[in-house]
Amino acid sequence: MSKESYHLSADQARTLSELEALAYERLASRGLGGLDLPGAYLAAAQRLLCAKRILILTGFPIRGAALGETDGPPGALALGIALERLGIQVAYTTDDFSAPLLALGGPKLNLRADIHSFPAEVDEPTLKRLYTDFDPDLVFAIERPGKAADGLCHSMRGEVISDLTPSLDLFFELAAMDNRPTLAIGDGGNEIGMGRLYDAVVKQVPKGEAIAAVTAADILMPAAVSNWGAYVLVGALSLLGGHNLLISAETASDLLHTMVDMGAVDGATKRREYTVDGYSFEENQAVIQAVHELLRQWV
Repeated sequence: MSKESYHLSADQARTLSELEALAYERLASRGLGGLDLPGAYLAAAQRLLCAKRILILTGFPIRGAALGETDGPPGALALGIALERLGIQVAYTTDDFSAPLLALGGPKLNLRADIHSFPAEVDEPTLKRLYTDFDPDLVFAIERPGKAADGLCHSMRGEVISDLTPSLDLFFELAAMDNRPTLAIGDGGNEIGMGRLYDAVVKQVPKGEAIAAVTAADILMPAAVSNWGAYVLVGALSLLGGHNLLISAETASDLLHTMVDMGAVDGATKRREYTVDGYSFEENQAVIQAVHELLRQWV
């Protein structure tokens, strides 16, 4: 499918703007106020629909927690099952703290995607081998730690977390060398892909000079919460495809509760609670419900 295959009516374009607003409207709370990129979610959806094999990078370890955080894996799973329903092959790459969270995709969503988990000390040839073997024609990152100017990965608090997780920026570098598109969703400025807004992150985000990720995505989708960005992106895919590809709000709730019960934590509070980035369970549910409501008239 080519991008030219899709034409949105004025009303559909208005719906898409309303979808994007769900991701953008609280950007200021993350220090990203004024950094919305109108049209990014549509451009990303169009690129995804042209792909056959997509490698998704996700998972953000939290120091002191048994497993990773509640932002990232739920959205990555929602996107992955949507892509599989479109006939696109998906594989995940993550760290050992987040792999158990992604493994829920099989029993919860009937997701077929392989999950490739790596320890912090993984060597470059091993990562290159995965890239070569899977041969993705698009690489996607959602809420995945990115290298800062010092070559290390940092939390929003400024903590160095490179001893907890491998840098997966290499997959974006390999894709760039092969002229294959890279897409990313991020909400803090320290994630792979957010290098597209590097100067603004350094200037606006607390500790930005230390934590700002340097690796840029071809198409970057800022979001107040990365999971919300994923739901909006699946909404855009649904709008283009003519049928609703987004998991239900009930399924999203089940994923969040199961992950927390397993040991996942809220990345903002470091607590095991049914919240994401400091937003309540109800606030998170309201976003996915709003996406479904906006899609109702079209799919």
